[in-house]
Amino acid sequence: NSSAEVVINEIHYDPVDVGFEAGSLREFVELYNPGPESVDLSGYRLTQGIQFEFPEETILEATQFLVIARDPNQPTWVVRPYPVLGPYEGKLANEGDRIQLLRSDQSIADEVSYGVNRPWPTGANGYGPSLERIDWDLPSDDPHSWRASLRDGGTPGQGNTVVGTEPRPLIAGWRIDPLHPTSNDPVSLQIAFDSPELIQAATLRWERVGGELTF
Repeated sequence: NSSAEVVINEIHYDPVDVGFEAGSLREFVELYNPGPESVDLSGYRLTQGIQFEFPEETILEATQFLVIARDPNQPTWVVRPYPVLGPYEGKLANEGDRIQLLRSDQSIADEVSYGVNRPWPTGANGYGPSLERIDWDLPSDDPHSWRASLRDGGTPGQGNTVVGTEPRPLIAGWRIDPLHPTSNDPVSLQIAFDSPELIQAATLRWERVGGELTF
């Protein structure tokens, strides 16, 4: 919804566990006001997968971020220079979920149904990064508008690491044959691209990390 005055900008739906602490306690949804005016969020609500009603006189200034945390008392949110609200009711589903931001008149300000399978970024699916929006002016309910953060834990309260990324093309899938090759096996790697008509050339790069090859 590119006409929304406030957008859903970042989603951390599957943070990693730390020791005996469940990662789900550090879930958050981040809103962003691209401006140019401040927005009064009094009466706004997050609905569907989670439930949260914004307190009266909650003002989101232009170009400001606002974090809604599942547990705002977590050490993660102590001494932060940006506002953190919460807790919200419910839990963001690790298998994909819907988040809807409603205005006080119940009209939809923004909404997204994120997924965990391609073309949705799989890096945010329990590997540490959050799900970040690449451009607030792109449709929020389109997987091309999102990427996994380049930073573990995401970027709550600050600009996304993936801002400016081109929405297309994306890797839609890949296949390696044989699946578990030995050093003597010839290996075939097939990569499927979304929007292949936009691709003029592709380069495969690999490196050895810790004794294993990564692509």
